[in-house]
Amino acid sequence: MDKEQIIDRFKNYVELLIFPDWIKENLINFEGNRTEYLCFPHYFSEAFDSLPSRKLDLLAFAGFMLYNSMRSKDNFIDAGIAFSPKTLEETSYLEEECIKTLCQIFPINSELWTIWNERKREFYKSVATEKQKSQYEDIEAFERYAEQKYAVGKIAIDSLYMLSSKRATDNYHCLLSSFTDYAAGLQVLDDLQDLVADFNSERPNIVLYHLQKEGQSLAVTEKEIQGKAAALKPAMLQLALNYFEKALRRLRQQELETLAWYHLLESHLERVKKRLGN
Repeated sequence: MDKEQIIDRFKNYVELLIFPDWIKENLINFEGNRTEYLCFPHYFSEAFDSLPSRKLDLLAFAGFMLYNSMRSKDNFIDAGIAFSPKTLEETSYLEEECIKTLCQIFPINSELWTIWNERKREFYKSVATEKQKSQYEDIEAFERYAEQKYAVGKIAIDSLYMLSSKRATDNYHCLLSSFTDYAAGLQVLDDLQDLVADFNSERPNIVLYHLQKEGQSLAVTEKEIQGKAAALKPAMLQLALNYFEKALRRLRQQELETLAWYHLLESHLERVKKRLGN
């Protein structure tokens, strides 16, 4: 998988879209790890029948449109404010283009659309969880929330499975399970980064959950919560590490170590190890 070539093909694709220029510019701004989400179907493709590169690209491009739309919504949900007109315009363009692109691959009566609706419902369940202004009941509730929050990412796996003539069911379920572990690992890291914002907004956060579980009061100042959380940081990084290791074990058990997905998980694992000083 050549990321640079995928990015180049995506830029050419975006250039042809009838979008406002500012939306196009947002789409091809690859700060941070956004290329990871553009390449998603390519990470899993070798676990199924080989697809023509054009079809794989269309899956990737559609998924990236959906990711950007959901990310825009999530940013406003996190901030606790109503969507701006510009955000509504952007998400409308992106979701419409995503569906138009997928319709080039899947007929209107495809089973994929049932799964599509299910994944979106999962995402909105995570939004409802964020609005509850209470901590997770247990670690399983945290894992369920993380899986729901990143649920649209599973559409890449669902799509490849639907397009596979052999329907490699064992590989499909293995990839979904490894994705669930990946989502939990990412959410731990996200909660560490968003600790203060989550504390001030009374949103669920795995660090705050563990503090509360230890019997520590959350009725403290922002500075005090940061001090309490600092002592927990190594344990939280270890928790993220455990999730990534669990995802990798699943793939090894299914003999899927050659997948680009396996190597992506390894890179996440190594980054967390560095933060732990391992």
